[in-house]
Amino acid sequence: MKKNKKYQVDGYVKPGFENVMKQFESLYSRGFDKQSQCCIYVGNEIVLDVCGKADQPAYTADTLSCVFSSGKNLAAVLIAMMVDQGKLDYNEPVAKYWPEFA
Repeated sequence: MKKNKKYQVDGYVKPGFENVMKQFESLYSRGFDKQSQCCIYVGNEIVLDVCGKADQPAYTADTLSCVFSSGKNLAAVLIAMMVDQGKLDYNEPVAKYWPEFA
């Protein structure tokens, strides 16, 4: 694997979340990524908001990116939240919540 030594990672990291930033930065130091952004909230507070780039001088935190195949991930998180709130039960058939599915 080729290591990329020409990279830059910038942004905000709340004290106590430096290890998350180190993991994000390691994607570049090990040559796994060329451009990405990550923003993490805990409750209503931003604890990490970073942008990384390797050999991409025009890439900034304001650059728009196409995101593919992310709908299933979001649906899984939302379903887990609904289960946690008691609004869904993993053990019930889908038709209980969506009668047309039956």
